Amino acid sequence: MLDLSLDLTFYQCRGITAHDDVKPLVEAMFDAGFVIEQLVDGRMRRINQREHIEALVKGHYLVDHVERKTNTPTRWTTLFKAHPRAMPDLIGSFEFLQINPRDNRLRLSALVDFEFTNQHGYVEPYAQHLKRLIVALYSHAQPELGWIDRADRNTTTETDVRKQRLLTLSWVNVFGPSYVAHYGEGFLQGLPGCCTERLLDGGMLHQLSERFTVTDQRAARALRSQVKNYCMAQGLKVKCHAPYVLPEAESDGSMDFEAYLDQALGVTLILDDGTRVKPLFVDWANLTPGEREIALHKISQAAMTEVQLGASGGRVRFEFNDLPDDLERLLLSHLGQNGALVAWAKIKSEQSVSP
Repeated sequence: MLDLSLDLTFYQCRGITAHDDVKPLVEAMFDAGFVIEQLVDGRMRRINQREHIEALVKGHYLVDHVERKTNTPTRWTTLFKAHPRAMPDLIGSFEFLQINPRDNRLRLSALVDFEFTNQHGYVEPYAQHLKRLIVALYSHAQPELGWIDRADRNTTTETDVRKQRLLTLSWVNVFGPSYVAHYGEGFLQGLPGCCTERLLDGGMLHQLSERFTVTDQRAARALRSQVKNYCMAQGLKVKCHAPYVLPEAESDGSMDFEAYLDQALGVTLILDDGTRVKPLFVDWANLTPGEREIALHKISQAAMTEVQLGASGGRVRFEFNDLPDDLERLLLSHLGQNGALVAWAKIKSEQSVSP
């Protein structure tokens, strides 16, 4: 396992109907000790005062589609960097996406690196940060369904939520009033776990275990089985992956190559039209398998960061001396859905760099 993406996700937020409604959420994050970063003149600037949050929400508002008859935005995004103050090197972000007039999604997430910076110690504290924050965010956003889990473990979609499907029980779950009415307060109250509580709007919060990560694999497996069996007895088949036992990460020791990549990926050129250009030369043909994995992982992290910057205003272009198949697949995976803002290209270069 090279990294872990840990998310707080809400779907169908009844409390957010326009981009101004995002402001109370950002204020709650600010009050909870999250560092919020705003893109100003091509550079990231930390929000140090609550009064600056309104400008951030307006500045990071990107409209993708407008209904012509009413001139109403029907697809829009608010996206910016955010991480707990005690974790300055954590790659984190907040995104609210209005998918279409009836569907939306909120996601507060972080990519925890195990391979190169050994951020194992961040996983549990970050999960607990999200847990402390979830009720405050719920009260403003009023989602129909939400959770805290690994990003690849709960695959519920906006369509599932519209149909009030319950497919996965995550580490922490919040159920809006429609879910409580559909499944019954008694059923949700009886879910195995360490905590179940009613929320002010008639929703409910459920937590599987005190900790997101545990050391006893047998106990974790038993809890997951208990959840599945409880739901199965009610005629409901669900998945349950939390809590997690995390393996220790190992590094292959290619520190010189890593240092070169860190230095090269730290260079960003700003063109006159505001386009952010990220050039990188890698001698792909002569990399060891370990170095190739390191390169792809580092580029993946840089892509995530640059997309967050680009979504806040201006285009992003990655320039490579070569585009091997695995690199192009990675770029399509991370950047392909942002075609209006992001491009990449193979360029001719006389540069010959040997880290």
